[in-house]
Amino acid sequence: MKKEFLELYKEEKNKIEADNKALLEKIKENPVLDRVECLSVHFSCCMCEDIDFVLELMEKNSKDRYIYSVIRNICEQAIEYKYLCKHNEYIKEYYGGNILEKYSEKTTDINKLKALMGDDRYSIKRNIRGWAKDIGEDDDSNANDDMSLYTIYQLSSTEYH
Repeated sequence: MKKEFLELYKEEKNKIEADNKALLEKIKENPVLDRVECLSVHFSCCMCEDIDFVLELMEKNSKDRYIYSVIRNICEQAIEYKYLCKHNEYIKEYYGGNILEKYSEKTTDINKLKALMGDDRYSIKRNIRGWAKDIGEDDDSNANDDMSLYTIYQLSSTEYH
């Protein structure tokens, strides 16, 4: 791991933590959870936690497939985050806002409960590739030489399996 990357990451993480502190103050003023500010705090905390975990795995010389699985997850989260920021109307669903509407009765059915935690919470079909295309993070829509999030997602998936 290059020292420059670690220093850059530490600087960015400090900025993220400062931004999150300010966002949390703003959220306290209006504690509605299904909005971009809450999503941003949630996403950035998860992202930093995942990057810290990758760095820890690398330091311990863990198998690459474990590192790639976390990187794949990071890319998936980033695509979902950018998509939800662009389509704010789905943030409430991301946080499970439509679950009670779909399943108002109490249930102990494990399959129903698993569905509520996953894709069933959305009124739209969850499609990482489609979402990546929508936000300009797929192979076809990336005009510059940067690697798209979806490309990194695909490559890390391949390396993970």
